Amino acid sequence: MAATLERESPFDPGVAGSPPGRTGGKLLPLSATAGGCLEPPRGEDLGSRAFEEAPNGIVVTDVDGRVIGANAAFYAAVSLDRAELAGRNLWELVTDRQGGDPSSVAEASLARAGRWAGPVWLLQERGPRRGSWLTISVVEGRGAQPPRRVAVWTDLVSPHDRARELEQLAFYDPVTGLPNRTLFQDRLLQAIHRARRSGQPLAVFFLDLDGFKRVNDALGHRVGDLLMAEVGRRLASGLRASDTVARIGGDEFSVVLPDVEPADAALVARKMLAAVAAPFQYGPQKVAVSASIGIAVFPADAESPDELLALADEAMYESKGRGPDGYRFYSRTMHARSLAQLRLECDLRRALEDGCLNLHYQPQLDVRTGRIAAVEALVRWHHPRLGTLPPARFLPIAREAGLLAHLGDWVMRRAFGRARAWRDAGGPPLRMAVNVSAEQLGLPDAVDRVAAALIDSRLEPRFAELEITESVAMANPERTAETLMDLRALGVRVAIDDFGTGYSSLSYLQRFPLGALKVDRTFVQGVDGDPDAASIVSIIVALARKLGLEVVAEGVETRGQLDVLVRAGCDLVQGFLLGRPIPEVPLRALLASGSQNAPPPSAPNPSPR
Repeated sequence: MAATLERESPFDPGVAGSPPGRTGGKLLPLSATAGGCLEPPRGEDLGSRAFEEAPNGIVVTDVDGRVIGANAAFYAAVSLDRAELAGRNLWELVTDRQGGDPSSVAEASLARAGRWAGPVWLLQERGPRRGSWLTISVVEGRGAQPPRRVAVWTDLVSPHDRARELEQLAFYDPVTGLPNRTLFQDRLLQAIHRARRSGQPLAVFFLDLDGFKRVNDALGHRVGDLLMAEVGRRLASGLRASDTVARIGGDEFSVVLPDVEPADAALVARKMLAAVAAPFQYGPQKVAVSASIGIAVFPADAESPDELLALADEAMYESKGRGPDGYRFYSRTMHARSLAQLRLECDLRRALEDGCLNLHYQPQLDVRTGRIAAVEALVRWHHPRLGTLPPARFLPIAREAGLLAHLGDWVMRRAFGRARAWRDAGGPPLRMAVNVSAEQLGLPDAVDRVAAALIDSRLEPRFAELEITESVAMANPERTAETLMDLRALGVRVAIDDFGTGYSSLSYLQRFPLGALKVDRTFVQGVDGDPDAASIVSIIVALARKLGLEVVAEGVETRGQLDVLVRAGCDLVQGFLLGRPIPEVPLRALLASGSQNAPPPSAPNPSPR
């Protein structure tokens, strides 16, 4: 591809006629609608197909050069789609050999003879320039239709350059220009052969960007590609000629450093982290990302390219787990942990398939009546070898394995089904609350899944509550607002969980159709001894009142906390003081007895709602 960029056309710009060895063909008749979209010729299906499937790029413009339509070959040549190309001026897409504007010479020839031809550089917006021969002819319109121009592109790339271009596509990343995974593995293999002969170690880096998805989502893929290309340039600029850096996919890069000791590899890693962390300037805006690096060493850690890359990748995840902007060397204990995690992932998949998970339920107490008004369903996993595992142990594994949405669906269906069964058995009308993950909320059919769970369980929507953390709700507030509106239309109540720890915008909070705010346990824990924590709870209660929402305080563990929360105006409370999460059978016995695990609050508070 580089050869294509540097190749000079053998033809001088502005010369009318066809290039040597090429002959013009008869133009096919074209018509255009008044709206400006190219219309296939009626009654001439063969001509229409020939136009669309022609190997040369063909574009139709008005007399001022504004694009009306084009064929597939031209869209591919400029790497633009129909929407991006429509209405643009043809002369914006080309330059002459010196980078100048050929339009003045061409327009004079078109005005005089109705035709112009000459060599141009075709400017691709997502790729390199291409040397092309451009022929433009004026075509008179039919009847009252205005005249049009038909431009035909002919590629000037030689067979030799085409071979070079194919090699570039096969072995180099089109965004950064760096070697791709295929070429990197070949170079790593050659570096290993040389290291065996010389007896010198080499280091393999696996680098993953932290926060790149956020940039892509916020600013678009074009800016993401620009940032990726700049990251590649920065990484390559600090390396020796014998080193190789490659983009191996997504936001991942790999580096091989021959003849380097671990201490020197650590120094290079720190320099790379600093280079990536420096802000990127995009127009008036500065964009910042960081990186996590894993390092494997030959021959100490492994001796094959695949093993070295895999171990460096493993070390990268270990680094990322400790926080962004860091590096880690591979170690044997790390590998043992990874194997244990992999085994646990396999066991979790099997548990989901075999129905080996179960639910515990934590009561929510109504402070006005002293009775249980709702329960929160919490998933538990009794592992046959490791015993009962808390969610903090296996939910991160489920997220990493892409199982979280599947697990969330199971919890929702199971919990709604049990709530209906209790009602059918004569139990009290309790609301069933389940947690919803970002993965579930982000699914395009998220609302349909909730509706299906309600239909299958026959649970009335007013007895179902979905708990969404503040950070999940605000990750994409516009989309969250739409989803919550659809959930409200179903009749389901939504509560914001962990409220006070995120970054909610009050304007969005007002737009969300919510039913409750749950005060995060970090404020509840200090509420009876820390005036600031008590003030925050009071502020949250006042805000909820203004928005017409219930307030639920979670993590209540002492009688002192309970009394302060009741005086502050909380509506519901839950925590170990009032009841730990328990299986279904003990819960049903508790509900049947009409008692709770803790005495009712000593200072009942009439609801100000």
